[in-house]
Amino acid sequence: MNQSVVLEDESPSTQTQLGLVLLALGKYEDALTSLNRAIELDPKFYAAYGNRGIAHSRIGETNLALADYDQEIELNPDYVLAYSSRGSAYLLRGELELAMADLDRTIELDPESASAYVNRGVVLASAEELTLAVDDYTKAIHADPTSLNA
Repeated sequence: MNQSVVLEDESPSTQTQLGLVLLALGKYEDALTSLNRAIELDPKFYAAYGNRGIAHSRIGETNLALADYDQEIELNPDYVLAYSSRGSAYLLRGELELAMADLDRTIELDPESASAYVNRGVVLASAEELTLAVDDYTKAIHADPTSLNA
């Protein structure tokens, strides 16, 4: 049975929050519907693009995810999560140089981002830069000793 959520508040913020809830529930197509609506309501609402990128990524639409992250960065060039998400998408596609550039920017904006160090370590290990990869994994542990990924 397909049930829709009807909201009285048609703001881009509310639609984006609904999209996040649907993402967390694994309802990616429904999340896309809400996030598309948020963007229709306000094409400059950058958070909707990033979250829509996550939804696209979860259903294997990496090209669409990358386009959303690009738009998010265009609208908010210093938003650290956008670079981290785009870097992760490039990493999944094996585009190591592009992934490295975005992860470097993530670390520049947020030097305490354990996930950025881990992902950059993966890029470095893939490029057989093992000493540098270990350095990044060590930085990840120092940035967040409680992280399971560090």
